[in-house]
Amino acid sequence: MSRIWGRTGCNFDANGRGRCDTGDCNGMLECQGWGSPPNTLAEFALNQDNNNDFVDISVIDGFNIPMEFSPVGASCKTMRCVDDLNGQCPEQLRTQGGCNNPCTVFKTVEYCCTSERANIPILSPAGSVPIGSDKMPRGKLQVLLVSAKGLHDTDFFTKMDPYVTIICRTQEQKSNVASGQGSSPEWNETFEFSVTSDEEPELVIKIKDSDVGSEDDIVGEAKIPLEPLFLAGSIPPTPYNVVINDEFCGEVKVGLDFIPEETHEHGHRHGHGHGHHEEERNFGGWKESSY
Repeated sequence: MSRIWGRTGCNFDANGRGRCDTGDCNGMLECQGWGSPPNTLAEFALNQDNNNDFVDISVIDGFNIPMEFSPVGASCKTMRCVDDLNGQCPEQLRTQGGCNNPCTVFKTVEYCCTSERANIPILSPAGSVPIGSDKMPRGKLQVLLVSAKGLHDTDFFTKMDPYVTIICRTQEQKSNVASGQGSSPEWNETFEFSVTSDEEPELVIKIKDSDVGSEDDIVGEAKIPLEPLFLAGSIPPTPYNVVINDEFCGEVKVGLDFIPEETHEHGHRHGHGHGHHEEERNFGGWKESSY
């Protein structure tokens, strides 16, 4: 599943760092993940089951701007969400530049699409991972640690010897040491983790400099939210920001794959060959529709 969204109230410096009031991408001009709510979403997944294309406009993450999603050279209908919902937003849901989904604000079963609220989960196009649930899917997480660049070398007279510790909740694995590779190390190693918990899904990558006779220096760390992976199933090698003391200090390139424990048979999708996703869903008083 791919997403397109607008950002509002943005301010960035010459290095592409700053923030947006809505749809913010972790303070970066170039997005490396999905935007922060609230943001109106145009979603699409191409060449799915039986060569179908699925598209929709969603306010599952709230609303920030009106949107129209029009196919070119196809028989699909144009989808619109053009009313200014910000002007109609209840006081409790208002935020700078947008209107939050009630689940984002209250985080209760009454407003969130969870297993307690419905017996049939809403599925991603891959048909395996529930969307809008506070339950973390179960399965195998495969991490491809490729390389890093632009790291701050902690050694003064020689190039540092960086290695990585990857943490997924209570599980921790360590890479080989990239001896003498300094600020641009390469590892090309694969790690596997078991995903069995319902707690917040996040992968932490800590980069350190291996020292002999003293404690290893901390170079920086990257935090990767896993929810986009659970929806997409696979994310190709992508650079993630490495920070230390809230300051940018390089990038680490990581690829991710998620293999669900089992494929759920609940839920359904509609479409035609290279057609559109004509489905309407309710989320605690919020309605998501293709039109």
